[in-house]
Amino acid sequence: MRKFGSRIAKAAEFARKVGRVRMTDAAATAWSAAYADLSSERPGLLGAVTARAEAQTIRLAMIYALFDHKDTIDIDHLEAAIALWAYCDESATVIFGDSIGDPVADDILAALRNNVAGMTRTDISNLFGRNRDADQIGRGLAALLRLGLTKFETTQTSGRPAERWFAIGGGK
Repeated sequence: MRKFGSRIAKAAEFARKVGRVRMTDAAATAWSAAYADLSSERPGLLGAVTARAEAQTIRLAMIYALFDHKDTIDIDHLEAAIALWAYCDESATVIFGDSIGDPVADDILAALRNNVAGMTRTDISNLFGRNRDADQIGRGLAALLRLGLTKFETTQTSGRPAERWFAIGGGK
């Protein structure tokens, strides 16, 4: 531990003297290729905890470069940072999956995934033992629709039209 602590102290001392950290051409090319994927928006809690992936990844690459006593991020620093971020992203995906953080919406989505024939609003109300009001269910369905996790079809009945809701895509 002392040896590692000494390396960190030396790297920190070096870092204090560095004005600006740049990228090599190879790292800049790799960064351009990785940036779009790292900066893409994701819905729900997973999106919240993995937001700004590009900023975190470039910071990691800079730390790796400074730890190597370099004032330039090279391809190996960037690749290591991208690999570490991928591990963090996979861990967050296992923990949060596609939960959106709204218990009503999350329960509706789970039920829809288990009912390939879809569910009506009445079915969804029954899912909660009729203990959620129409506004709560409506907000949950609207959030799922906005995030592209559900769709609905309207069918004519002898009374008002009926909605049947379906999940889009798979689960965690």
